[in-house]
Amino acid sequence: MESAEIFRSDINDKEALLKEFLSQYDYFNDEDRERISKAWYFMTEKCGDKKRSCGTPYYLHPLRLAKVLADSKLDADAVITGILHTIRDFGVSPEEIGKTFGEQIEKLLQGTNKIMYLPINSKTLRQADAIRKMIFAMVDDVRIILVKIADRLDRIRNIKSLEPERQRILAEEIIDIWAPLADRLGMQTAKNEFEDLSLRYTNPKAYNQIEAIVAQSKEERAEFLNSAVKKIQQKAEKAGISVTITSRAKHFYSIYQKMRKRNKSASELYDLLALRILCNSNAECYQLVGIVHSLWLPMDGRFKDYIAVPKANGYQSLHTTVICEGKPLEIQIRTYEMHNMAEHGIASHWLYKKGTNHDLVEADKLEIFNKLQSLKESILTNGADFETLKNELLGDEIFVFTPAGDVKNFRPALLQSILPTRFTLQLVKKLLRPRQTEKSSRLQSPCRILRLLKSSQTLRLTLPKPSLET
Repeated sequence: MESAEIFRSDINDKEALLKEFLSQYDYFNDEDRERISKAWYFMTEKCGDKKRSCGTPYYLHPLRLAKVLADSKLDADAVITGILHTIRDFGVSPEEIGKTFGEQIEKLLQGTNKIMYLPINSKTLRQADAIRKMIFAMVDDVRIILVKIADRLDRIRNIKSLEPERQRILAEEIIDIWAPLADRLGMQTAKNEFEDLSLRYTNPKAYNQIEAIVAQSKEERAEFLNSAVKKIQQKAEKAGISVTITSRAKHFYSIYQKMRKRNKSASELYDLLALRILCNSNAECYQLVGIVHSLWLPMDGRFKDYIAVPKANGYQSLHTTVICEGKPLEIQIRTYEMHNMAEHGIASHWLYKKGTNHDLVEADKLEIFNKLQSLKESILTNGADFETLKNELLGDEIFVFTPAGDVKNFRPALLQSILPTRFTLQLVKKLLRPRQTEKSSRLQSPCRILRLLKSSQTLRLTLPKPSLET
């Protein structure tokens, strides 16, 4: 998405740009608008007529960044931080920022600077350090990391003016760091856009192939999906359920992953189509999946219940894949509230509450905050292997269920390391509450922990083949 598509105003008319920006967001109150305008005038005065290497005014990127944040309805402090995120390039001190905009903006900008100017180069130890500092900043105030994600998103959207080598480096940084991080924060929209735009520059041949196949089947796809949508709507209406259904082709990077996994070209893949059904309640979600399965045969092993067992990033939805007219069709079913979380992730916790008091929703109950807070006290040495660190922070998880329905989260690498070895108290402390161990019979999928034992007791694992005591 190029800047010309974002703003209709003349990019050299600073007043018109600000007016257009503010006109797009009705959730800002008068005080917010005044503060945002003040930040805009401050920034444009400091940068003057300075141009970027692509020839556009320097101030255009900060305004586009602010738009990314405002599109997610983040608060005025976050938007102001976005506008001022590179203000130190013009010799503006933290003291001047604090005096002009207040302590909160000064603190947010200082946190942003910790990660904004870090050179994240592929496969170097400096990446580990960059991630560590990034985590520290995020734990202090999540809006700092959201500003950085918005910055990277605008950079990758406007990458065409860069030299090919710089395009490749930025795309690799985003696919290695920012797309997985956005995913871990539940920011599905940002994650998908990161992946698709990065693929265009890291593997243009695959991107062009996928683009051609998707465009080629557009009319046929529309007819197929519209027919499926109509059938679901008719059944839902009879059941008294109000729904919103959207159809789409899967995003390019997910198609690319399927190509690699199955060793097929895009033209040989058939499960490229998806529907999303939004409704008002959890109960309706389960009713709707019943309706879908009454219409078409569900594919074995493709049903996932993320409502009963949400992902660690807060994501909730029902996923199923059915055979519709001989083709696989993936269907996601969730409530409007779940959809807001799926689209914006952790950012949705910083939206203004409905009403007039503009109180902010706290985000500290999200599971990832507990994990990152515990990592804050860990020491990452200079010899830390980047790949191991990246997998630990951004990798997948295995869920272990207790009889009471509680869920314990395990990293695959950590779980693999404990299976063939003796549990130590130090290890148990990492997995469970201090000085508490558990007994399990048969590690299955999902694993089941049968009962909690008392302090200082040990853990016994029994595997089907072979049997193993630890």
